[in-house]
Amino acid sequence: MKDLVVGIDIGGTNFRVGAVLADGSLHSWRDALIRASDGPEAGLQRITALIEQVCADAGLWPAAIGIGSTGPVDRIRGAIMNPYTLPTWEDVDIVTPLSRRFGVPVVLENDADAAALGEAWMGAGRDMKRMLMVTVGTGIGTAVILNGQIYRGYADAHPEGGHIPLDPSGPECYCGARGCWESLAGGPAIGEYARTLVVQHPNSLLLQMVGNDIEKIDAALVADAARNNDPAALQVVE
Repeated sequence: MKDLVVGIDIGGTNFRVGAVLADGSLHSWRDALIRASDGPEAGLQRITALIEQVCADAGLWPAAIGIGSTGPVDRIRGAIMNPYTLPTWEDVDIVTPLSRRFGVPVVLENDADAAALGEAWMGAGRDMKRMLMVTVGTGIGTAVILNGQIYRGYADAHPEGGHIPLDPSGPECYCGARGCWESLAGGPAIGEYARTLVVQHPNSLLLQMVGNDIEKIDAALVADAARNNDPAALQVVE
């Protein structure tokens, strides 16, 4: 019998659930919209359903569950403390209900820290003493690995590199500052810039992908178009 661990990534727009074997190989994964405004109870029901689906895909029950969530999070209490990118999800204990449902250990981490641990274990940071991780989604997250350990700031605070101000005259960020890295280059900002730029490229693949409905352009489509060498998308990425 192979050991199975379930990994959950909770972002401001989507969440993903993966079934991972003990050797680090990904057996299967599924994703869905988080729809945070529906409330944490509805979100937990969707997360639970996806966990059950990936476990059914693998034909195994999980030995443990790990959660990486957009922050801020209280990893000691197992609670998501996020009034910004997850509206209505403030002080939500996510660990206890999942632990009760599946009867296994459940651990919560900041999503960038969880991603950094994954890269240090099986990815680009393997065998490296020092590593910087940058995650780009609805927001921008950062994490640092020093000598094999997650760097944790003062009072265990997570270093929020996405909120470094880059342009004091830039757009206002929900954190209260202006021109944060996240407000300039996070997923929503990428989509907004692409929607502005694409009008200069009437033959853009981006426009074809959305049937000329500019409002449907988002960061994921920009990435897809850039992989296909679309000039407008490449300009946005650059």
